[in-house]
Amino acid sequence: TMEKRVIAVIPARMDSSRFPAKMVADEIGKPLIQYAWEVANAATCVDEVLVATDDQRILDAVEKFGAEGVLTSTEHKTGTDRIIEALSGRSCDWVLNIQGDEPLVLPADLERLIQKAVKTRDTKGATLIYKITDEAELHDQNVVKVTLNQSSQALYFSRSLIPFPRSP
Repeated sequence: TMEKRVIAVIPARMDSSRFPAKMVADEIGKPLIQYAWEVANAATCVDEVLVATDDQRILDAVEKFGAEGVLTSTEHKTGTDRIIEALSGRSCDWVLNIQGDEPLVLPADLERLIQKAVKTRDTKGATLIYKITDEAELHDQNVVKVTLNQSSQALYFSRSLIPFPRSP
């Protein structure tokens, strides 16, 4: 059954190495993080959406558009660490880690991900992937690549080609 409590958490930090302050950039009409929040809210499988951030400016921005934010430590090394802190004192069956800088994910994608995870025995984690059809994306360091085994389990994630070509 799908009667599982799902909390979507969007980890967000101000000092991204590739695009600082991107979460609150709003050249496109609203802050980037708001798009991710709207997608998470539109997914029928999601019961609660939180933004987990280490920066008061992001917290202010998300509260301004009506989202719930949790201020977390600045010491976290990963978004996952930030999510764990933000979930303290809350209970759920599944946690969706939603990247705030990927506004093109569809609510239906999140619903399929949760349904598949619930149906697949012993699933501890799952991630959305897509087949790269544009060769430029293969060489783009901003696009994370994944290698799967025959059971569709992720073996390896990299920003480089897998396997990485040693010579052209």
